[in-house]
Amino acid sequence: MNNKVIPAVCVALLLAVSFCLCVRAGRAQVAGPPPAVAFPAILQPATPPEALEMWRASENNPAALLPYLDRPGLIKTLRKRGVPEGGSYDGPPSGVLYEAEVLRSMAVHRMGDIGGPDNIAALERFAAQSETEKDESGALVARLAVERIRVRQRGRDAYVREMLSWLETPVPPPSTTNRQITEAAFRVPEASRALGVIGAAEAVPLLLAKYEKADRKANRDMRFVGVPVFVRLGDTRGLEVLHDYLQGFAHRRNYFPLEPGQPDVAWAYWKMRTRGLSETAAAREILGATKWDLSALRGDAVLEMLGKPAVPALVAVLTNPPKGRDAEEQAQFVAARVLGSLRAREAVGALRKTLRANKSRHVRGMAGRALGQVGDKAAVPDLIAAVTAEREDTARFDILGALGKLADPRAETVLLQIAAQDANQNIRYVALKALRSAGTAGAIPILEARLPKEPDENVRAEIGFTIRKLKGE
Repeated sequence: MNNKVIPAVCVALLLAVSFCLCVRAGRAQVAGPPPAVAFPAILQPATPPEALEMWRASENNPAALLPYLDRPGLIKTLRKRGVPEGGSYDGPPSGVLYEAEVLRSMAVHRMGDIGGPDNIAALERFAAQSETEKDESGALVARLAVERIRVRQRGRDAYVREMLSWLETPVPPPSTTNRQITEAAFRVPEASRALGVIGAAEAVPLLLAKYEKADRKANRDMRFVGVPVFVRLGDTRGLEVLHDYLQGFAHRRNYFPLEPGQPDVAWAYWKMRTRGLSETAAAREILGATKWDLSALRGDAVLEMLGKPAVPALVAVLTNPPKGRDAEEQAQFVAARVLGSLRAREAVGALRKTLRANKSRHVRGMAGRALGQVGDKAAVPDLIAAVTAEREDTARFDILGALGKLADPRAETVLLQIAAQDANQNIRYVALKALRSAGTAGAIPILEARLPKEPDENVRAEIGFTIRKLKGE
């Protein structure tokens, strides 16, 4: 993450905290939603720029949301702005149709948050159109938005009471219709989101009680219904809830982006857990987590977002890691990886020492990779010595990749040797990839002589490609 973004992140957090404090002070009317800011994204995709634009345009004018309810018009507008038709199959959904649906959904929620009676007719038309399109979920959310607008007119206290009653919506008996069952299921998350948006701290006791009472296996979703409230409030009473949620759900894909003003769960958890600490102290706290927590709670991603202020703690962990079963290796591995991502030149000395002496092949390999990312060619002799002495392929892959990134001709001899003699065809392949940037014209005759002797088809192809690359073809 670009360190120039960090001040903006801090500003966003302060704005959100200020908002929550204003709400807790109490007002006669329902407080408006938080400012249109984008929080760092970890578990969910980042807030779309068009959503930020929509939030800002509608801040004092809910009617600005109406064009976003019109699917054909919205798709036409997005195409004019150059949004591509579709994305790749190996990543989260994207493209103009997907983005249009995301913005429409966000607009409906936003209308429920800030709209007035004069916006109800548009939402009712949207609901009717959604039913025509067999989009039962879209229709339900729109109708619930209408209900929220009507009750909001009665003031904040009435709105909070109504949302709390929605949280207590009972599961309908089997005799009810599918539509009634679905509507009951929708009321609970819609209420939780709405209470989070207005910063309703009054909801916390009920949400904690639901967390404690819900069955850990049979009713997991109900245990975590309070997550939207806790992340928006920053209320540390919800830390245990967020912790358990992240451990159980962090590796599930959630393709729906963060709304403007909606903090990411992992980001909110660590901000709450490290509140009052300096960036360096926060980094130490994160790196001191257990092996499972550091991974499941996405502490590595938060460390990257902390940026340069985290570097002293990351370097310290390389030389003096936390003690405990698996904690030492995990903390050093994560520290090396984040230092590489941050391209922290001040960590080169510690990374070189880790590469030379660490007992874990995973940590050695990650230290090598980080040195390649940092780009300091002073590390080349250590990398050459390490790849020569290393016996673990896991580490050798990373070290060879680092030599390729550094593109230093001093590595040519050892890369040629590995490419010609190593027993592992995958290692030979990676050494050849490194030679593309680290090799010189002097390597061409050696590679040409090796080509007919190479037994692996893929490695032969890579030799040919490397020769052409070195010839400048």
